[in-house]
Amino acid sequence: LTEETAWRGFALPRLQARFNALSASLILGLIWALWHLPLFFLANTGQSKMPFPGFVLDVVAVTIVMTWVYNHTRGSVLLAALFHAAFNAGGAYFNTLTSDARLFWLTVGVAWVAVAALLQVAAPARFGYRAADKTPAPEIA
Repeated sequence: LTEETAWRGFALPRLQARFNALSASLILGLIWALWHLPLFFLANTGQSKMPFPGFVLDVVAVTIVMTWVYNHTRGSVLLAALFHAAFNAGGAYFNTLTSDARLFWLTVGVAWVAVAALLQVAAPARFGYRAADKTPAPEIA
């Protein structure tokens, strides 16, 4: 819960007050990826076994999806944390991030396909929220 309290509970609402949801997600995703950079230099961490550019792409994609989850649960940090935990558990169970490089890149690709699908279904007018009351933004006719 501590990581999501910072990313979704503190940083995301402040970023979305200044930027649209997608831009806020891109900024937060890059910050979140850089936060993990020291782990790439420590032996025996999951990050030390994967390419940093791929990790950045994966984290940014997951951040976009998590922004949608956060915005459409009226700012629930708990649900964002559960999504984060489920994502990490799935990656650990299937060993997608640290095993075969092809599987790692396939996972990154699938994450971006999910983002593309989400952005098609949740057009920009429905992707964000209004900061004042944390309700989804109205659709543009």
